[in-house]
Amino acid sequence: MSDRISRLSAAIGRAAPKALSLDSIRGRIVVFALLATLIPTGITAWLAYSQTESSRTRQTNQELSSGSSQAARELSIWLKERAYELKIFTGSFQVAENLARMSQVAGRSTQLLEATARLNNYLVSVQERFPNLYDELLVVDSQQTILGTSARTPGQLHLPETWLQTVRGNREAIGDPFWEDQSGHASITMAVPILGALDGRLLGALAARVNLRALEANLTTFPTGETGQVYLVSRTGSLVVSSRGVTRGQAGLGIPQETLASLRRAKASSIRFTNYEGQDVVGSLTALPDLPWAAVAEISREEAFAEIARVRNITLALVFVVLVVVSFIAYRLALLIVRPLDRLTTGARGVGSGDLAVELPKAGGGEVGYLTDVFNVMVARLRAGREELEAIHEDLRTKNEELERLSVTDALTGVSNRRLLMETLRREVQRSGRTDQPFSVLMLDVDGFKAFNDTYGHQAGDAALVMLAAVLRECTRVVDCVARYGGEEFVIMLHETDLASASEVAERIRVAVADRRVPLEGEDAFITVSIGIAQYPGDGGTHEAVLKAADGTLYDAKQQGRNRVVLTTAHPKRRRSRSGSKINP
Repeated sequence: MSDRISRLSAAIGRAAPKALSLDSIRGRIVVFALLATLIPTGITAWLAYSQTESSRTRQTNQELSSGSSQAARELSIWLKERAYELKIFTGSFQVAENLARMSQVAGRSTQLLEATARLNNYLVSVQERFPNLYDELLVVDSQQTILGTSARTPGQLHLPETWLQTVRGNREAIGDPFWEDQSGHASITMAVPILGALDGRLLGALAARVNLRALEANLTTFPTGETGQVYLVSRTGSLVVSSRGVTRGQAGLGIPQETLASLRRAKASSIRFTNYEGQDVVGSLTALPDLPWAAVAEISREEAFAEIARVRNITLALVFVVLVVVSFIAYRLALLIVRPLDRLTTGARGVGSGDLAVELPKAGGGEVGYLTDVFNVMVARLRAGREELEAIHEDLRTKNEELERLSVTDALTGVSNRRLLMETLRREVQRSGRTDQPFSVLMLDVDGFKAFNDTYGHQAGDAALVMLAAVLRECTRVVDCVARYGGEEFVIMLHETDLASASEVAERIRVAVADRRVPLEGEDAFITVSIGIAQYPGDGGTHEAVLKAADGTLYDAKQQGRNRVVLTTAHPKRRRSRSGSKINP
């Protein structure tokens, strides 16, 4: 399409009058107008063409995929219906009783002949009820001997070699499609097991040569356009049945294996290929769920993309018309915008360089004067827009800072949240590794917090957590990290602090919390905390290990009676419990 646009613009250039020389301002304006129109128009036309092509391709894919999927589903249901009918036929007393009687007699006794005759009569009566579905019904025993048939001369079974094993597994066996020269249509052979009524053992199988022409009526219900069709192919790609019908001459045709493999790989998408008639088509394939067959929906490529070709031709015509109209208008306007052009160019250059203080003097009436006024208004709006953008930018910066603070702050207590705590611990582990300085971690938990909530209510529990957070901030340094770890648990990271110093801080926190009243209306309430302490690197080589060690000491504090401080030392590995000023071993 771009080549056609280039040839079109070249033809317009050759037809332009000599007066439009590039040496004149008038010629330059016309050429500029042409280019300014051609580029966006060409891009717009290309985008419109691309969108139309993409939309049409997507629509074609959907239609063909839907057609093949529905056809595959209908074919699968149709085959299951036939198998179900055959299983119903096997449930007849005539079949089971005669088979059982035939297995009990030997030779060509009168009983055997009578049983065979009754079985044949039953099969003939069933076939007459479904003349358009079944060409022949046969009963075979487990040794694959034909015991009864609805035809005068039994036909071939056309079943796979493993059909008997399939039937023994109480499943229907389906053979490959084949062409019936006598009847002039494609058929398949289906076989279902015949089981004894009492013991359920396998007596034989009921086989049927199924007329596939009955499928054509199902395939014609799927819309595929004037040139499209839906057809069924076998595992080798051979044509089985089509919505257009299949003749004897087409019975040997099919899709090449390479094309069949490409269609299978495409799955829900359609591809371009040459069909069994040698036509250039676009099609989609859907495999049948339980059989190595597939349904193909196709449409000629010419019909599929006819709308795209029409849009392309209309687009080229519109581009040509637009270029002609713009050339004429540009030439006429160029005569009026020559003298004040330099002034406008200078002003535009100043605006382009970022100088929004430019303001052109009035150029009189007419179009040029109006253009000058518009230019001045535009510059004034740009100035206002820049100021507004700067104000918006400053407001966004402030809000981003607030959002960043909120993202790492616990909403209830105002201390750091778990996310910031983990990041701080990771950084502190790296820093400690470089400086060889330890740090300590305090993990504390409110004692009996559930009972406190049950007694005073959840709002009182929130007030207790807020009070506790305030105490933690008061008892720690600015460089330390106080964070709410979850629920009523808090963690404090003490920067460059050993276990002894951490123990003093923890004891100070424990005493301060126990002495601080929870701010409730009308009554006094107090809480206590249990605190576990661990040190890096003595209690772990990672921040997770240090947290785990602190959690273990917190657990010990709970087990030893709560309202106490328990710490660990790495050399030797033991724990100390501290409650008030008393050290417990």
